[in-house]
Amino acid sequence: MLALSSIGKNQELPHLEFFCPKCLEHRQYMVKPISKIIPLFVIPFFEARTLVELVECQACKNGFDPNILKPSNQSLFKLVGAAKYELLHRCSPGALKLKLMSDGLNEVVVDKLMSLAQH
Repeated sequence: MLALSSIGKNQELPHLEFFCPKCLEHRQYMVKPISKIIPLFVIPFFEARTLVELVECQACKNGFDPNILKPSNQSLFKLVGAAKYELLHRCSPGALKLKLMSDGLNEVVVDKLMSLAQH
């Protein structure tokens, strides 16, 4: 019985990482439950069931929709991060746009990507 109670005491949970769209880097995150509170005269009166979850970056503490963890969204934010890095350190917007289009991206997609990277 004693052996069963000690199982898992020294085990650490794996660190969950994602590409944070705010930090533009791989960061650890936590998934937190969020509940809605129905206020009554500025006093929280009734707390509803947990309705949604929030992905919180452990570095910048910004919260995001859990859909941000989808591989397609993560790929998009990685691409935005790479484009932002290129704009800050290596190339002009025109040169980067030509490079991305020569890599096979549609001009509309490149324009939106450049817009995200410049903000």
